[in-house]
Amino acid sequence: DEAMDFRSQQEIKKALNNQGYMSASVRSEKKISRKKLKLTYTITPGKPYIVRNLKYDIRDRAIDAILKRDSADTKLSKGMMFDINVLDAERQRIADMLLNRGYYKFNKEFITYTADTVRNSYQVDLTMHLLLYKANQTDEPKNHSQYRINKVNFITDYDVLQSSALSSIEINDSIHYNDYPIYYKDKLYLRPKILIDNTFIHPGRLYSERAVQNTYSSFGRLSALKYTNIRFFDTQIGDSAKLDCYVLLTKSKHKSVAFE
Repeated sequence: DEAMDFRSQQEIKKALNNQGYMSASVRSEKKISRKKLKLTYTITPGKPYIVRNLKYDIRDRAIDAILKRDSADTKLSKGMMFDINVLDAERQRIADMLLNRGYYKFNKEFITYTADTVRNSYQVDLTMHLLLYKANQTDEPKNHSQYRINKVNFITDYDVLQSSALSSIEINDSIHYNDYPIYYKDKLYLRPKILIDNTFIHPGRLYSERAVQNTYSSFGRLSALKYTNIRFFDTQIGDSAKLDCYVLLTKSKHKSVAFE
């Protein structure tokens, strides 16, 4: 299939370009013997592009301070090959770090690069840009908000087949355990201490994506539960950005064992 052959050449070339070999070339050669075809790809990578200068354009001062303290872990440096995969890995590393430090609405799309090639050389001047927050294109840019957890609520009789709206969940009773509201339908089938001990999201702490994933893993190990769903709703309290957390739990069916 000649179309697939051409596409393969383009994909190989793109992979080389992404690793800094901007002048790479790929050609294929076929040899036919009877009813079999032997296909050979010849790859000429050329000279790789190298980052000559590295600059940062961080418009959020609080995040700028965090990144400066974290500079030892960066994947970028002067003299590195201009590798697109490394640039994207650095975007994801910064996003993951900020998501664990309260920046609930941050993602790697807020990080972009400008690369200027130096004429008649294989050198690149690289600038990383970290953009200010905009919920919509028409909004005025502002600093990214760092969120703290306001309340952690448990709803223990969540039906995943019903409407996803919290208002549609049937609740008959509730208790408060160590300032954690626990809502249930008929009977609370888990001890409140079990719920709290398996939760890594706590009021007053900064939002952390790692804490959310650890909570999912912890509840996933409880045989009494079938599903866990964690939701957050942002709320402004004074000048502080807060998150109300809802841990929605679905009970497993009862199991029994009999011996004869």
